[in-house]
This record gives sequence, structure tokens and C-alpha cells, in this order.
Amino acid sequence: MKGFNLVANSLVGLACLGMIMPQVTALAQSPSTQFAQKIQIADIAVPHGVLKGKVVNSQGQLQTGVVITASLHGALVCQVVSNEAGEFALSNLGTGLHEFQAGEAISTVRLWRSAAPPSARSNILLVSDSPARGQILSHRIIGMGTLTTAVVVTGAIITAVVIANDDNNETPASP
Repeated sequence: MKGFNLVANSLVGLACLGMIMPQVTALAQSPSTQFAQKIQIADIAVPHGVLKGKVVNSQGQLQTGVVITASLHGALVCQVVSNEAGEFALSNLGTGLHEFQAGEAISTVRLWRSAAPPSARSNILLVSDSPARGQILSHRIIGMGTLTTAVVVTGAIITAVVIANDDNNETPASP
């Protein structure tokens, strides 16, 4: 009976902890903020306002006839179609953050007319389809953070050990 009370109290404690933990992790940082921090924006130098590039699929094969659009602050700047070699050229581009859409995929790049950083490239490679990506089980599928998962697993192990070590060999007392 003593072991049963310990297990029951442990489960109540874990339930209370489970109600508190998701709120704490939700206040720390939202998933959209975490995703936004992982986006890397490429710098591209376009000294004459013309950007040349190629379109490939996720296997690296050149794509012909893909419509490429360039947008600045949500407004369409220009649109072209890739040729037989998967190449395209966009003209009349200004500076700043532009979104390029090729097929299903959207890429964000920073265009520079002058004083581009040394790491800036002179052309762009767009992927027309986006490959499927794996997810981390503990956060994406189960919906729990790493700390919460560790607490739940530790509680389950402690509960199993308590039940296995429970000496319930006491003879019942008759009234």
C-alpha cells in the first residue's frame, strides 16, 4: 500500500508539472520566431540591375519553362520564363530584400547595386520544388519540449522501479 501511495503521488506531481511546463516553454519563444531565426538570406550583387541565374529541381536537374517572379515588399517587380538550358535573366531590379518564386519554392535574397559585401554572389540558383524534410520527434510530433520529455520519461522509469520493488507480501489482517 505504501508503494501505491508513492506511485499515486508521483503521478499527481508529474501531471502538475506537465501543466506548468508547456506554458513556460511557450513563453520562451514561439515556433515562428525559431523558424525565422534559421532563415539565411543570400547577398547578390546586381551592379546594372540585371540578375542572371539558373533553375533546377531538388535532384539538381536543369528545368525549362519555369516561371520565375521577383517581388519587392509584396509587389510584383518582374517575371520571366527559364529557357532550354534552365537559365533566366531578370532586369530592372532595385536593391533590398526580394522574393523570387520558381515553381513551388520561394527564396528571399538581398540585392545590392553598389557596395555589396565581399561574400555577395553575382548570380542565383533557384530550386523549383521543395524537398520533404524530417522533423524532430520530441518537439514537432509529440508536441513536448526536450525538458518535458525528459521529465515524463524519468517519471515513467521511477514509477516502473517503484512497482517492481513493491513488497506486497504482507498477510492481510482479518477483522
